[in-house]
Amino acid sequence: MFKTNTLHNKIHHCLYTLLILFSLTYSLISHADVEITPDPAASVVEITVHTRQYDAASPWNTTWKSWIATGFIVEGNRILTTAQLVDNAVYISIRPNDSTKTFEAEVDSISHEVNLALLTLKDETFFDKRAPLALGDLPKPEEKVSLYGYPVGGNKLSITAGIVSRIEYQTYAHSGLTFQAIQVDAAVNSGSLGSPALVDGKVIGIVSEITPEIAETPTENIGYLIPAPRIKQLIDDLRDGTLDGVPELWVDYQFITNPTHKQYYRLTPDQTGILINQLCANSDAALLLLPDDVITAIDGKPITEADFIQTNGKQYSNFQHHIDLHQLNDIVSLDIIRDGKLVKQNIDLNKKSLSKNRKESVPVISFLVVLFS
Repeated sequence: MFKTNTLHNKIHHCLYTLLILFSLTYSLISHADVEITPDPAASVVEITVHTRQYDAASPWNTTWKSWIATGFIVEGNRILTTAQLVDNAVYISIRPNDSTKTFEAEVDSISHEVNLALLTLKDETFFDKRAPLALGDLPKPEEKVSLYGYPVGGNKLSITAGIVSRIEYQTYAHSGLTFQAIQVDAAVNSGSLGSPALVDGKVIGIVSEITPEIAETPTENIGYLIPAPRIKQLIDDLRDGTLDGVPELWVDYQFITNPTHKQYYRLTPDQTGILINQLCANSDAALLLLPDDVITAIDGKPITEADFIQTNGKQYSNFQHHIDLHQLNDIVSLDIIRDGKLVKQNIDLNKKSLSKNRKESVPVISFLVVLFS
């Protein structure tokens, strides 16, 4: 009887030990699988920028200007904001929401074409207890978004709610180039520039300036975001330490929708695409493509009559957006109708987009004035 009880106790003890070990193992695995979402309030910062302004009519006169906007932490111990904010900056400081202490910052990389800039801090202890915000994907129309920023009128972090109104190609006023943009119904102003827009804890865009056309007839509760895919393209571009820029196909084109037009270029009624009118010299496209070629698909994705390409599920984007998300010198495959026959060409995207509005911010005469003053 004694031996039986002893054996029973040993079995019970072993089972109890195994149960504890199983519970601990399950707990560790469960915690490892859980993705910890950073607190946006801790990752969003107030940015103060001081710049020197020059007057082209009297370049010997300079004025100082400062303003406040927003930025947020991204991977690599950097802070993302808009290029227009820090362009021609003399001194930049950032302040976290949970502190009164400021940190000196400097521009690490800047892309005027897509209006994005990355800042680094001289004191990197700032990042010890603050995590980068995760980047998401394109949102869906009517999704609810939250904007975290420092709009004019206060020093406290402001959180504004809104919804995604639409996603389309818009002119970026800072560069004059057209890229994809997200329209939201949340009110934004100059202090909101650089604010992250979050859906389910992930950044789906950053607040940018409105287009010049809309600026002439301003409307309330309309803001524009540079979408997360644009941010990812910039960060990926910088992984080798060099900012190469955004590639461009560099062709002049027009859409083909008229049935007679299709018949003339020997397309079938169900074929759609873009007609090449002219090609930019010194590009790979100029060597492999011809005027009157009709591009019907890019990387196997058909171009619709509305010049769209299906990108994600049921979402469609301008065909140029598919090119924009590539890196410089990437290869894209084009399906072309040439003289009624299908031709496939692999094009090296060796030409990049160039800002139309970018000018030298400091006149040469001003340098001489500063030099001899």
